Amino acid sequence: MDLAKEYPRSVRDKWQGVVQLARTIDKGKAKALGDIGGYHYNRPMDQAIFGFLGIDQEQLLDSIRYEPQGESAKAFQGLRAQIAPDRTDVTTWPDLLDIDEKRHVPRRTASVG
Repeated sequence: MDLAKEYPRSVRDKWQGVVQLARTIDKGKAKALGDIGGYHYNRPMDQAIFGFLGIDQEQLLDSIRYEPQGESAKAFQGLRAQIAPDRTDVTTWPDLLDIDEKRHVPRRTASVG
């Protein structure tokens, strides 16, 4: 998700029956990918969601950034080779699942630094 080019979901949109959660997830995805634009993550409304869920902002980011390890990595690479062999920029299960389900996942380049 690139919040420099699109909006996060509305505060009113519910995810799992919880308002604001979808928006917080969208901002977390954008932050994890470095495309947060003019938005901010872990603001008071986000913090209310974290408190409600009993997690902190880093726990959500960790789940968004989830990269496969060990046997999971082998399964991930096999599936990626089947459904998106040209997408070596895809390194997380959430992105691969989105591609498999025909959702747009922006291409990424390695960051320098």
